[in-house]
Amino acid sequence: MSDGALGGNATPSVARDIAQKPVLTHSVVQDDAVQVLVRESINALEAQNMDEASRLINLALKLDITNPDLQFLNGLTYHLMGV
Repeated sequence: MSDGALGGNATPSVARDIAQKPVLTHSVVQDDAVQVLVRESINALEAQNMDEASRLINLALKLDITNPDLQFLNGLTYHLMGV
């Protein structure tokens, strides 16, 4: 689902920008897990599989709840879902 107000393909590029930023977490293993979950959630967003994107980003949030980039991506996903 693409939001016309965001210009169609603008949303995946915003999400990709977030995925490329380093994520500050408590450990290297946790950081790797969060990065994988973010990449997979962005892939799901690009495939317009919003439920899977939401599930994955919420898993990432369980690992790093205070990360503002994850919070933004979660909000963006809910926005695209129409929630």
